[in-house]
Amino acid sequence: MDSFNASILFETPPEILELEPELGSIFKIRADFTDTLQRNDDNEQAYMQLIADYVQSDKLLPFDRSALAALLTDSSRQAEDQSSLSLHALTLGDLIREAHHHAFQAGDKMVSEKHINTALDHRKYRLGYLRELYWQDLTRGTQLIETRGHRLGQINALSVIHYADVEFGLPSRLTASVYQGGGDILDIERSVELGGSLHAKGVLLMSSFLKAHFGREQTLHFSAALAFEQSYGQVDGDSATVAELSALLSAISQLPIDQSWAITGSMNQLGQVQPVGGVNAKIEGFFDACKLQGLTGKQGVIIPRQNMQHLMLRKDVTIAVEEGQFHIHAIDTIDQALEILMARPVGTLDKKGRYSKNSIYAAVMAQLDYWQAIEDGAELVEVPKKKKKKKKKKDKKQIVEPQTEVEADASTVEKPDAATED
Repeated sequence: MDSFNASILFETPPEILELEPELGSIFKIRADFTDTLQRNDDNEQAYMQLIADYVQSDKLLPFDRSALAALLTDSSRQAEDQSSLSLHALTLGDLIREAHHHAFQAGDKMVSEKHINTALDHRKYRLGYLRELYWQDLTRGTQLIETRGHRLGQINALSVIHYADVEFGLPSRLTASVYQGGGDILDIERSVELGGSLHAKGVLLMSSFLKAHFGREQTLHFSAALAFEQSYGQVDGDSATVAELSALLSAISQLPIDQSWAITGSMNQLGQVQPVGGVNAKIEGFFDACKLQGLTGKQGVIIPRQNMQHLMLRKDVTIAVEEGQFHIHAIDTIDQALEILMARPVGTLDKKGRYSKNSIYAAVMAQLDYWQAIEDGAELVEVPKKKKKKKKKKDKKQIVEPQTEVEADASTVEKPDAATED
């Protein structure tokens, strides 16, 4: 196939053309190149021919069917798409030669899947120094991540670290704090110039969602602060928007989030979840963290449904999912994410404009109404909890006086009950 033999004699990036517009008059023929190829039968055959060319030109051991299948899988993994193949020929050539080396050292007459996997493991080890430093911090407890229990206003977000030709995923603790105020959401990363414009856009979209859902009939009298804990570098992109909103609603409603879950995904103003990049690295990063702290069978990752077509996970992750030790949930809306994270329904509006009882949004509205009443000058009234009286078995005719209740009039407001963490 001709596309495999194509080479670029001269590449003119747009940045250079902006600085030197005359280059466009010298190099008149412009061509766009892609680094992926659609995965179909014809292109797979062409890919096999490319591998055969490497084997023949470098006089390597022959590759069996399992090795060819492993190379195709790794190519789709590099492309981060089940329906695509990577066109990074240099990376493929290096992998083929290294797999040949392992087969030759073992005295095998053919290269098989195990030699491909050995080469991939060795490459991961050679390029994994920065990643190993992070896992050392996590093991020693200097990097704070929880993969079990429940916490208020705290969630496991997922990020991808890029350096040189290496990328790996990491869980990041994201926290939210709320207090009575003027309705502003403070993006701490942006305030200290560590957050990019796309991240700032995600925070604004989240603020718009809150006002549309809970601020139609009243002003939102609260302020909030969001932060990636133990993050000292640049943060950009909107893939943490769903995580940020979930943490914020947990802090407002006082309903804890299950730390067994990590989540990634951007969203729009309507609460629809949108796909993100690096989903494989993110899932594997949280899986490694859970494995390090001990798999419980309840841990997992929540991802946008559109990213399901991009899943090309490591074999150990797929085995854990098949055995029920790790879970992957695909969602379409923020409501679905909240119900998984807080283990209760988000609630629906009735004819009176109230959310259903014991729902997430009902708890959010209760807290917002409380802040609204305080803003209006209402007096805080603590409603005593009813105490259960022990019944005496001998005296069956004992009369228990009814508990008196404290009623709140128009000038008083009851404080919402706070949930407990474990």
